[in-house]
Amino acid sequence: MNATLVFEGSLIIKDVLGGHPQQPSLLQVLPLYHHDELVLIDEPHMTVLTSRDLKPLRERMKMSNKMFKEWMREQIPKLPSFPLIMIDSASFGEAKQVRTDKHSLYYKIVNHDMLIEWRSSIMDFLGIRMKDIDATRPFHISFANRTGNPHDSVANPND
Repeated sequence: MNATLVFEGSLIIKDVLGGHPQQPSLLQVLPLYHHDELVLIDEPHMTVLTSRDLKPLRERMKMSNKMFKEWMREQIPKLPSFPLIMIDSASFGEAKQVRTDKHSLYYKIVNHDMLIEWRSSIMDFLGIRMKDIDATRPFHISFANRTGNPHDSVANPND
């Protein structure tokens, strides 16, 4: 897999589908979607912890955004490796957010519980409290939205 864990304001797995063993079957699902208003995302990612999840930690540490960014980037090599992400290749979800006019399609994650355990180990290592994160936000991989920019996807399909 080509995927890598990076910090870009949020902690994300970048290039999450690049070289993924399920990639051929995922590509077969794409013709099933037909939305004139949606564009495929070139480099889908999966968010592990959002900037909102990380903000209380940054504030407790009394760090500027720049200092926190540097600190997070130093921590990444020390974090546990992420497990293989198993994707439901037979279907996908659709999310719309009226207040922001966002609309996206996303792959559902099969081994969600394993990813929750992995995220918990990261939180323990970094000192993030469970009460500081949005635990309702499911792991997912947006693959299409209105602009093709991955940051324009619906952040939480449960909203």
